[in-house]
Amino acid sequence: MKLLILPHAGGSARGYCVFKKFLANGIELIPAEPAGRGSRTAEACFDDITECATDLLRRNREHIENGDYAVFGHSMGTLLAFEFVRLAVKDGLPAPKHVFLSGRCAPDEAPGLFSEEDDISDSDVVDVFIKNKLLPDMILENKEMLNMISKIIGADVRMVEKYRPTPETFKFPCDISVLYGTEDELLSGAGVDGWKRFAQKNCDIHSFAGGHFYYNDNKEAVCELISGKLL
Repeated sequence: MKLLILPHAGGSARGYCVFKKFLANGIELIPAEPAGRGSRTAEACFDDITECATDLLRRNREHIENGDYAVFGHSMGTLLAFEFVRLAVKDGLPAPKHVFLSGRCAPDEAPGLFSEEDDISDSDVVDVFIKNKLLPDMILENKEMLNMISKIIGADVRMVEKYRPTPETFKFPCDISVLYGTEDELLSGAGVDGWKRFAQKNCDIHSFAGGHFYYNDNKEAVCELISGKLL
C-alpha cells in the first residue's frame, strides 16, 4: 500500500517523511512534491490547482495504476487531493482505497481570506500566516528563509483562493477520513462536517488536540489512525 502525501501551502511533501517512523509495515510513504519546493525548487510554482494536480498525477502515475494506494493531504493538500483523485478517475485510473483530508473545511465553505485573489501580494499572505500562527519561529527569525518561502506561500495561496469546487464537481468514490486540530484558528469560521457532502461512501471525522499543525504533536496517533484504515 502506497500513501501519497500532498503538502500544505508553502510546505514540502518531504516534511511529512517523519510519518515513516510511525506508519505500520506495509505502507510506503510517497512524497508527492509540487513544483517550486523541496527537490523541485528550481521549477516555477503553479498558479492553478488543476494544472498542479495534473502535473502531480503525471509524475506519480506509476504509484497508483494498480489501485493499491491512499492519499493524505493537509490544508492546501486537501484541495490537491480532491483534484488529483478527480483527474485520476476521469483518466480511467483506479480510485484510492482511502483519502485523508486534514486541516481544512470543505472547499465550497472556505471563507475567502482576500477579496481579490489576483492582487494578493506575498507580504499580504505572510501577514495572514503570521496572524494565524502558521509559520514556525525558525522561519520568522530568519529573514532570508522568510523571503524565500514567502514567494512559495504567496503563489500557493493565490492558487487556493481561486479554486472553489462543489459536490456537483466530484465526490470521492472511496471512504474518506477528515482530521483536524481542535484549536485550529483557520477552522473557527467553518467546521469540517461539510466534507461529508463530498463523499459517496463513508466519511469519518477525527479531532486532535492542537492547532493547524496538530499532527506535529500527534504523529503516533495520526499514523495509527492511518494504518488502521489501510491495513
